[in-house]
Amino acid sequence: MADIKITNLPLGTDIADDDELLYIDVSDQTAGPDGTDKRVLVGSLRNIAERNATTEDLIASDLSSFAVGKSITTVGFYEPGDGGGAQWVKVADTDTPSQTPAQLGDAKFTDSDGAVWELANNYSYNAKQIGGESSLPISSQGSESSFNITAIASDNIDQTTGGGSKVNGYKVTHVFGGESTRGGRHGLYSVLVQGPQTATDNPDRNYVAIQGHVIVGNNADGGVVGGYKGAYFGLSSFAQCPASAKGVLNVSGAEINTNVLDGAEVKLKTGVQVVSADTGFGDIDAGYYISKKGSAVGYNKGFMLSDYNGGFPIPETGDMFYAGSDGATRYTVNNGIWFDRIDFTTSIIRSDNYVLRGSGSTEVGSLSASSVITQDHHTSGNNIDYDYRVQYSGGNATTGNGVALHIGTSIFKGLIRPSENSVYDLGSSSFRYSNVYASVMDVSNIIKMTPLTTQPTTSAGTMAVDDGSNWSGVNPTGSPRPVFNDGTSWVAMF
Repeated sequence: MADIKITNLPLGTDIADDDELLYIDVSDQTAGPDGTDKRVLVGSLRNIAERNATTEDLIASDLSSFAVGKSITTVGFYEPGDGGGAQWVKVADTDTPSQTPAQLGDAKFTDSDGAVWELANNYSYNAKQIGGESSLPISSQGSESSFNITAIASDNIDQTTGGGSKVNGYKVTHVFGGESTRGGRHGLYSVLVQGPQTATDNPDRNYVAIQGHVIVGNNADGGVVGGYKGAYFGLSSFAQCPASAKGVLNVSGAEINTNVLDGAEVKLKTGVQVVSADTGFGDIDAGYYISKKGSAVGYNKGFMLSDYNGGFPIPETGDMFYAGSDGATRYTVNNGIWFDRIDFTTSIIRSDNYVLRGSGSTEVGSLSASSVITQDHHTSGNNIDYDYRVQYSGGNATTGNGVALHIGTSIFKGLIRPSENSVYDLGSSSFRYSNVYASVMDVSNIIKMTPLTTQPTTSAGTMAVDDGSNWSGVNPTGSPRPVFNDGTSWVAMF
C-alpha cells in the first residue's frame, strides 16, 4: 500500500462532534481483495470518544453539542470493563449539572451542562449500570429507584398463532427431582432484609418482599357496560395436581405465614390484609371472592378454621369473626349476613351444643336505643307480608318488662303456667278474654278475682265473684268467693 499524505486538517476548534474527523482515500478506488471499497471512514469525533468513555466521564463532560434523542454507549460506569456499560439517551429535561443516578434517585444522570441523560427504554440494566454495588445502595430519592430492571418497551406479539394464550415478561422454569434430590424448593425466592433503622424522616415505611402491580390502559380493553372485556390481576398463583398423582399431602394456590415471636410488640398482625384504595364500586364488589370455573367441583368449605397444621388458630380469648371499629366511630351497613337464593338442607348456624333452633342464647336489638323488633314467618307459600308475626317492644330499666305481641294462632302442646304462684294476671281490666273454653277448670285456689258488688245477669255456665254482702245469701261466709250460674241461680263454688 502506498504512503498516504494527510493535508489541510481543520483546527480542533472547528471540528463538531458529528463532523468527519478523518477520511482516508487512495487513488485506486476499485474494490479491494475482500470486495470492500478501499475508501474507509474512520469515524466522527463522537464515535471515537465513545470507544473508551465511561458514564462517569460523561457526567463530567459538556455534551451540549449533542441533540435531544442522540445516544452514547459507554464501556463502564467508573472504568472500562467494570460491568456498568450502558446506552444513554439525551432527553429534553435539565437539572443540576453533573448529578449521578444515585443523586437523582433514578436511572438518569446530568452532564456538566445540566442536560439529562437516561437509560434507553428498551435496555435491560442492573445496579452497576447506574453506579450501584452490593455494598453501595442507591439513595431513596424520587418516586422510584431500582437496582435491576427489565424494561419491555413494546409488546404486540400475537401469541394465539403459537398455539397458546400467554406472553410472559419474565419466566423461571425450575425442574427438580431424582433419587439424590433432598430439601424443599422455591421456583422464585425473594428475601427483603432490614439492617439498621431507616432515616428518622423516612416518609414511606412500607417494605414489601414481592410486589405485583398491573395498570389498566386509558381505554381499557375495548369493553362496554354489559359487554365487559379484560381481567387484570396484581398477583396470581396457581397449583396443579394431575389425576395420576396419589397420596399428595397438600395442594394450595397460595400459603401465607406469619412469624411474630413472643416478646415483640406489634399493633397489627394479619395473615392476609385487604385494603381498598378505590373511589368507585364494581357491579360485583367484594373484599374476598370465592367462586369456581364451570364444571369444577369447588370447595367443601368456603371458609375453614382448623388445627390441620398442628393447632387451632383462635385462642379462647379471641373471636372467630369480628366486624367493628378501631375507635369510637359507628358504621351502618345494609345487611350483616345475606344468603341470597341459598337453601339449607340442615342448619343455617350449627355447633355441637347450639343450632340456630337449639339451646343457645340469641340477643337482638340495641342496648342504647329503643326499638321495635319484628320476626315475620312465612309458612303458606303465598306472597303475603307474613303468616305469623312476633313483635317485641316496650320495656324499661327493669329486666323483663318488655312486651311480645304474637299475631296468628298459637298452639301449645304441654302445660301453660306462670313462673310464680299467685303473682301474675291473665288479662287485665282493660284487656279481657271474651271466652275461655276448657273441659275441666279447677278454681279452688283462685284467691285474686275482683268481686262484683252487684249480682250480674248472665246465662248458665258463667262465673262471677260475690263480694260477700248482698247476693241473697249465695255467699254465706261473708267474704268474696267465686260463684257459678247453673242456669237457675248463682251458687258458691266452694
